[in-house]
Parts: sequence; structure tokens; C-alpha cells
Amino acid sequence: MVIVVVVLTIMLNLNPYVMGGTLVILFLMSFAIVWQLIGLVVRSRAILVVVVLAAACNWWFRSVFGDIAGNVLCVALLAGLLLFPATGRYLMARFWCVLDRHRMRACLKVCKVRTMNLDGSLPLMLWARPTKTGEKVWLWVRAGASGEDIEDALTYIAPACFAMDARMQRVRKLSTLVKVEIIRRDPLASSDAIASPLSQLTSLVKNKVKGEGTEAIKAATVEDITAVTPEPVGPEVKKNGSRKTTTASSAPAESANGAVVVSGEDLTDYID
Repeated sequence: MVIVVVVLTIMLNLNPYVMGGTLVILFLMSFAIVWQLIGLVVRSRAILVVVVLAAACNWWFRSVFGDIAGNVLCVALLAGLLLFPATGRYLMARFWCVLDRHRMRACLKVCKVRTMNLDGSLPLMLWARPTKTGEKVWLWVRAGASGEDIEDALTYIAPACFAMDARMQRVRKLSTLVKVEIIRRDPLASSDAIASPLSQLTSLVKNKVKGEGTEAIKAATVEDITAVTPEPVGPEVKKNGSRKTTTASSAPAESANGAVVVSGEDLTDYID
């Protein structure tokens, strides 16, 4: 390899320092520990960006307002971002996404179900996004593994991510790509009543539009249901007011010995 680099440098008249640096980089990248360090930096990219931004912000405040005032302003800014509802929800959602990536990797590495291939490589954590019920993490399955391995480990992923449940969804066009949904909350389990937009609409037209269906929609209570008087159940009455009688030919007649006779035929065997 060194001979090839020297020959290319002489023949193409390249910069020897650039070619030497390239050779050193290729030599270092041949070690497994270098790839492990690169993977650690890639997985910790969100934390590194936050730390660098916080350090740069603190340095700028200290250079403008002094050491003590700069530190106080930097802490106040961070606390305000966390306490303000909009930014607080955004930061917390991103925090759970980053935590899910690290916890899921640790779970897939030590869980009782085999999730690695024969080379010991774990699935790649591509990206994580917040959802209304938790987070979703996209995984790229390595060669030698399958989505069924990840599905078998869902019972371990949920407690590892401090969540209620974990579900997996496959991509039909590409079986290598799978999505794991982390369920942290159930919106339907809330005891608060869900407001209907129809009730707001009917409240606007109340006392303005006359007719059926303009009353505001409200929930029915037990008292409202039990207050309705049921209609008496009795013999059917004809339109002319006389009761409807049943003839012997249409109604089954029961004899003294328990047999049912209709129009002169014994139907006891057909009646259970």
C-alpha cells in the first residue's frame, strides 16, 4: 500500500503531505477500536451538540456580562426553556427519543433473545421521532438477522425504555427496515370527557334557529334515562279500537295430555 501511494505521488505529482496524511488515516481506520469510537460519536451526536451549544452560550454570556452574571443568565435561560410549555414539551419529547435509542441498544445487546448476527453486530438505530403516544424508532436490520428477532425482544424493550408497551411494524417493500413504537401513554384511558365540536356549533345557533336538532348536545345521565315512563305492554289493538282475537286455526292448541295440536296435526315432536 505504501509503494502504491509513493508511485501515485511521483507519477501524478501530488502533494506528499496530503498523500501521507491519507495513508495515516487509512492505517488508523484499519483498527476496530477506531470504528467503535466513530460509532460512539455518531450515537452521542445529540448529546455532544447540546453540550457544545450550552458551553458556547455560557462563554458568550460570561464574556459580555461577566462571570457571575453570565452564569446566572445561562442557567435562567435553560430553566426558562424547560418551564415554558411549548419549548418544554419539545425538549422533553426529544429527550425521550435520545434516551430510547441508548436504552434500546443496551436492551438488544443484553436481552435473553438473540438480536445480533453471527458477527455480533446489532441493528442500526437510524432515527427516532416523537408521536402522540410516545416515540417511534426506525431500525436497519443487519445481514444475518431479521425483523422477527426484534419482535421477540419487544417484551424486553418496553421496560428498558420505561414505557407501557412496545410494538413493531414492518415495511412491506423492504423487510430490512422496521419501526418500533414505544407506547408511553394511552389517550383513551383518560377520565376527562372529550369535548365534541358539535356541541359548540349547536350552542351558537341556539335560540336563533328554530326546529328539531338545534338543542345543545349534552351527556345523558341515569336520572334522564330512568325518568322515561315505559309504555304498557298489552294485546295488540286494531285501528277500530277492538282487540285482536286469535282463531283456533292460527294459534296452537295444547291438549290435556300436553300435546300441541294445530289444525288437527300433532306438533309435539317439532317443539323443543
